[in-house]
Amino acid sequence: MLEQSYADNMFDSAPVRFEVPREDNTSLIWPSLQVQGLLDASRELRSHYPEWLADLARLAREETFALLASPSAMIGGSPSPSSAADRVWLLGGHQPELFHPGVWFKNFLLNAIATRLAASGESVLPLHVTIDHDLAKPSALRTTCWDSGRLQHRMRPIPLRPAGADELPWELTQYDAARRSDWNDWIEALVNDCHSIGVQPLIGDLRDRWFALLEESANLGEAFSGFRQSVENAFGIRNAELPMSRLCGTRAFGEFFRCLASPGANLWEHYNHARDLYRSWRRIRNPVQPVPALQQSGSWLELPFWVYHRSRAIPRSKLWVRWREGSSDLASEPSEQAAWLTKVNFEGDGWHQKWSEIRESGICIRPRALMTTLYLRYVLADLFLHGIGGGIYDTLTDEIAHRVWGITRLPMMVASASLHLPIRDPSSDTIPRLEEDEFSSAWETESIESRWSRHQRELHRMRSAPESFLDPNDDSQTQLLWRHRAMLERHAETGSRLEWHREMAELRTKIRLAVDHEVQKLRLVSNDLMEAKRLQRMRRSREVPFILFPQLDVVKRLKSLLPLAFD
Repeated sequence: MLEQSYADNMFDSAPVRFEVPREDNTSLIWPSLQVQGLLDASRELRSHYPEWLADLARLAREETFALLASPSAMIGGSPSPSSAADRVWLLGGHQPELFHPGVWFKNFLLNAIATRLAASGESVLPLHVTIDHDLAKPSALRTTCWDSGRLQHRMRPIPLRPAGADELPWELTQYDAARRSDWNDWIEALVNDCHSIGVQPLIGDLRDRWFALLEESANLGEAFSGFRQSVENAFGIRNAELPMSRLCGTRAFGEFFRCLASPGANLWEHYNHARDLYRSWRRIRNPVQPVPALQQSGSWLELPFWVYHRSRAIPRSKLWVRWREGSSDLASEPSEQAAWLTKVNFEGDGWHQKWSEIRESGICIRPRALMTTLYLRYVLADLFLHGIGGGIYDTLTDEIAHRVWGITRLPMMVASASLHLPIRDPSSDTIPRLEEDEFSSAWETESIESRWSRHQRELHRMRSAPESFLDPNDDSQTQLLWRHRAMLERHAETGSRLEWHREMAELRTKIRLAVDHEVQKLRLVSNDLMEAKRLQRMRRSREVPFILFPQLDVVKRLKSLLPLAFD
């Protein structure tokens, strides 16, 4: 299965459906228990790379290894940079956001896999790549708190940038020391919200460390990642880390870009064709999913890369190419008047000198999503660990790799987890109390969802057959019930249909008035159940940022899921 042929295209088989783990302390690892088999398959497939791609992969590993600030991140064997090619490269990555523990779980799993492989004699490099060329988002962090006896969400704006300022890539988003008080107020608000639900968040315990990293790095992406990594290191999770922006500065990445941007690669055509096949395969109608189509403007073709200048003089723009005989043009717009335009020769010997000049001038050429994983998975990694979203969309990357380079898809892993915030209530009433005995007696044994479904059936019956709620022990209601039955028997008789419907409408109005107290009771129960459902959704949210969890609690729970990956 791992080495299946691309006879036609890879979309012939049914798509893999990854089920997001929803219950507390659960995880998804796919394919499970196959790490060594995946590595063996990857090595076999990489051994059949064309010579130029194999050379590129070797260069990329040598340059990446030389960038590592701490070769001690190697697990097993000698950490000598000269032995970079002899290592097992395990990669994962994410934007430097304050993501939820399900995303964080990948870093724990990456380290655990590396440790297991090292115990079997492998020399392993677990590497987390920070995708710092994406825009710094989100602009607010959602907390959960008790307010006036009601559990609520609050959006706490993150002071990433001054109000009204443009969004920038993480690598260009700087810490402004003059806004230290804004950051302190933000942390204080997070801590207060967490305290209201009985949680001591790790951001409160490690506030000094947070500010130390902000002031040391001055770059918010590096500070965010450094803070997370410091927590990991304190608990024995020691993956190597590098920002994607540094990888993009290597000669290997320049060669990767040249191979894709040159006219012989036909990237524009293959990219859009693969995208259209994927959309058909997944039955996607949204025009921008999974990625927008690459556009054409006259003789200019859009490339799946970004371009911007470190000085911000050239904002983050799509990268365009125009091929000419003997040379080509790269530009930030499909125009001769583009803010940035330069001539290049993809086929000449001077490409690497030109690449150096582009970088030294402050121009940043960065890959968009599919090209990022194309480089990390197919050039650098032996095995890449994706989250659920990346695992789904990277099927498209596989097809592009096959069409552009003629190679068979490499295996990958997908992992995620779900941890719920340990919310404590301010009183013993943990959930709304339902007054009806028939509901409250089943409260402990029946799920809220099943109770809600049963209640909706009751409401429907109340609307469609209110007579079924009449009390047979009440004389006046018994008379209404008998009149209703008699009316139904008369319906089959000949006579004025119009008169019958008028009398039945009057009778049903009287019946509804008679059972109105039952209607009100059902509405109260409905309100209680709706509140219970709301509380349950909030309690079971898996999108809570890791910095809002208690430090020991979140690390212990994530580590407890690791044995499940190997049992």
